[in-house]
Amino acid sequence: PQEAKGVGTLVTPWHVLTAAHSAHKLPAHHHILVAGRARQIARVTLHPSWATRTARPSRDAIHNLADLAVLELTEPVMDITPLEPYGGESETGEVATFVGRGRFGDGETGPRVADLTWRAATNRVEAMVHDQWLLFRFDEPACATDLEGVGGTGDSGGPALLRCDGAYLVAGIASWEDSTLAPERGRYGTLKYYARVASATTWLREVTKA
Repeated sequence: PQEAKGVGTLVTPWHVLTAAHSAHKLPAHHHILVAGRARQIARVTLHPSWATRTARPSRDAIHNLADLAVLELTEPVMDITPLEPYGGESETGEVATFVGRGRFGDGETGPRVADLTWRAATNRVEAMVHDQWLLFRFDEPACATDLEGVGGTGDSGGPALLRCDGAYLVAGIASWEDSTLAPERGRYGTLKYYARVASATTWLREVTKA
């Protein structure tokens, strides 16, 4: 079956926010789908901490990186409304909504289905790690949110959205997971790390204002 290659979120009419580990190999003039239409990339800008790394980061080293990238488009997207970045000081305890179309399953079976269907899930921010990451745990039903889940394979770069004053804001970007406390990836006990957008607001503002 066809697999999802990653997800991004439109944050201005010209810019898509995604994960650096998904974007750093995108070729020049590559096309991506935004609201079902092919849009051409003019430029890929990686967060400096990721762009200057010298090797594939270890689990310890990755905590000091920001797995964020901005895709600048050749033309603005005018048919949908961008989502603004979240700039709060603490997200711990907030319930976030994930969006993606990667592999789908449940906490007992893990991700099994690859049908490119858009789905959503919720999860509570368990902690902020080194100010760079939002940590989520895939809890069993007794401790879970109503639509408990985590991102699956192919959901890298997808957003963790927080609802504020009736609007969704982009608080995190799907990056990596730790399944050492789970039977396998994507099952109950999985820890999911999202790059924390609020820790990179200055960089994001500078990249998108141009």
